[in-house]
Amino acid sequence: MKKTLSFLAALLLLSFTASPYCAASCGTFEASETSLFSRNKVNALVSSFSGVDGVEVVHIGSVGMSLARTVTRIAALDDRDARQAVKVLKGLKSLTVMDFDDASPEVKERIARKASKLFTPKNLLVETVDDGEKTSIYGDISPDGGKVKNFVVFSPESGTLVCLFGTFDLDSVMKYID
Repeated sequence: MKKTLSFLAALLLLSFTASPYCAASCGTFEASETSLFSRNKVNALVSSFSGVDGVEVVHIGSVGMSLARTVTRIAALDDRDARQAVKVLKGLKSLTVMDFDDASPEVKERIARKASKLFTPKNLLVETVDDGEKTSIYGDISPDGGKVKNFVVFSPESGTLVCLFGTFDLDSVMKYID
């Protein structure tokens, strides 16, 4: 079930991405040196467990995202809500989903331990607990508060790690929510 949900979440995100030409209009900012969002460190974590029994990894890189943006942009021409969703995620560069729900308890513990070294309270945006399962969302906020760079959703109890690499405009997110 969790695998299906992770896969559907990844597909949903892909269906709402924007044109590859929009990336230049998103402002960029550098994450601090202590940030968890060294893409290399997060990818190293995922790669170190990708061949382990019970761990499934899906990664869509920049070429795949570019193709998805082009297709989605064309599909959203006649739908106002879809166009707003395209604006929300126009800065999405790559997507990585790691599902480790079927891994052994030892593997789950190792993943949680390694992840806890990467994810700092400084970058914690939201944390929820539902039926004893904690889900944490991390990101780097720009100095002006207008953009967030990279989202990581981590839920060790449900065995899910979702990494959205890119820069997202918070005004667009708020307009989409309204």
